[in-house]
Amino acid sequence: MKSTTRRRFLIGGTVAAAAVGAGLNGAAAYFDNVITRWWSGTFTKPSSESLEFDANQAKANSKELAITIEGEGAVLLKNDGLLPM
Repeated sequence: MKSTTRRRFLIGGTVAAAAVGAGLNGAAAYFDNVITRWWSGTFTKPSSESLEFDANQAKANSKELAITIEGEGAVLLKNDGLLPM
């Protein structure tokens, strides 16, 4: 292969690779929301959990969580910071 032919081939390949890279980058920027949802799994596993709470239900849930955290803290305090087996 001649030196000029090799240079043309390398320049052409570099330009083609740059064009493909720019195209992929543009597509990724355009579909960023779809890509993020796909990576996080929200397309395959939609949330069935209801996010609407009334004030009484939220207060009851927070009280239950506070009691659980308090109990875990008491166990750690009683065992000098070590969890029981």
